[in-house]
Amino acid sequence: MSMTEHAEYRLAMILPRFRQLLGIESHSSIDLPIVNIPLWERHAEQLTLQIDKQWNVKTILLDILTGSITTLPCAVVEVLTASWNYAYVGFSSVPLEEVSQRSIADDQRCALGAILATSKEGIGPFSRIGWVDEAKRWIRGSLPEREITFNEDIRQLNGSGPFVLVRFGTRQGTGYWLKATDSKETREFHITSVLARYFPQFLPPILAARRDWNAWVTEDAGTSLRGNLSLRSAKQAVAALASLQIASTQHTQRLVEAGFLLHDIQVLHSHIDELVDYLAFAMQQQASVQVERLNRGQLQALRGALDDACCQMRSCDVPPSLMHGDINSGNILLDGARCTFIDWAEAWIGNPFLTFEHLIAHISRGSELAADWIPSLRILYRQQWSGWMAESSLDTALKVAPLLAVASYLYGRGDWLRSPVRDDPGFQAQARSLARLMYRISQPAILKETPCH
Repeated sequence: MSMTEHAEYRLAMILPRFRQLLGIESHSSIDLPIVNIPLWERHAEQLTLQIDKQWNVKTILLDILTGSITTLPCAVVEVLTASWNYAYVGFSSVPLEEVSQRSIADDQRCALGAILATSKEGIGPFSRIGWVDEAKRWIRGSLPEREITFNEDIRQLNGSGPFVLVRFGTRQGTGYWLKATDSKETREFHITSVLARYFPQFLPPILAARRDWNAWVTEDAGTSLRGNLSLRSAKQAVAALASLQIASTQHTQRLVEAGFLLHDIQVLHSHIDELVDYLAFAMQQQASVQVERLNRGQLQALRGALDDACCQMRSCDVPPSLMHGDINSGNILLDGARCTFIDWAEAWIGNPFLTFEHLIAHISRGSELAADWIPSLRILYRQQWSGWMAESSLDTALKVAPLLAVASYLYGRGDWLRSPVRDDPGFQAQARSLARLMYRISQPAILKETPCH
């Protein structure tokens, strides 16, 4: 990832007591501030971190209002620091109607007005001002046997509308994670409950649940790998991931029966042509001349490399196991004694080596020293699997996994290929970037050791 790849947002910062916004006076008008965050990271986490860094204030993301293609997305955040002197850093408190037209589109203004209104109708529970205090009361009430005094240490990883993933710190030192999904989508809570039952050593225990929010609470299980990234912690995460994957091979049939989706190489292989055809279409939509498009010949070479890689991987008879579809370093917690995994919204049964490659990619971006760690991490992961597969198959699987991991990440469930997402300019830009990455990985071309039959 290039260090210059950023996403730009307008900020609608809400003062909850007065239900007004913070703006900047500019040329006799009031504009909303703008922030930039890394393109490939969690938006909620990066937005709240950037706000804290720039203005020394704690906030919670309530929603992201996308607007039209030509309008910047608007991040709606609630200011949580009651004593913050916003005037000192150049902000003014204003009602929504005084914000300039150039700062916010009409549809964004309408949605923001609904959030600012006292009515709770029509918006998700985590778009509502004051939901943080309600959540804290619920957690305390659900655990009456515990003394819980919350402090201002709040860390939000995801959030907007009906979705949230946030950690609340306490004066007692114990932290609590609140996770919620759309009330119509109960799959993740079910999956998390199943995994916690089968693999309790790899997931934090569930302490409380709330049906109207479709939310559950777990006790803090340590510092995230992202917040404590070192060679030692990376090795601990890699070893734990391999152990979880190997343990899950004994339960895959039960997990499928419990509702886990299949995401194997055969499915990806059957959609390679469709995927590369889309990449050819996305390349034609590129307006920038800063980077070259992949031409027809390069895309055909990529198609062949992906086909070969799928054939080789399928020949290895990799045992199907648990896949974490969002295995970034923020979803791995370490407490010194053990390593646990959270945020199982995308949990599949499929090829374990692809999840490992996704983790390696995140570790590589997390530290300037990580490039020197990768060889030893690959050796460690291979050692964990040694004995579970033939050595030649293990070698082949690990060789082709980096290319297939990128293709699998792009393909996901594949439903976007038949939805309006395929025409979204931002998604097309991401697809082009991933296509170039796959082409670089595939050079020199993967040897055609195992033809398909």
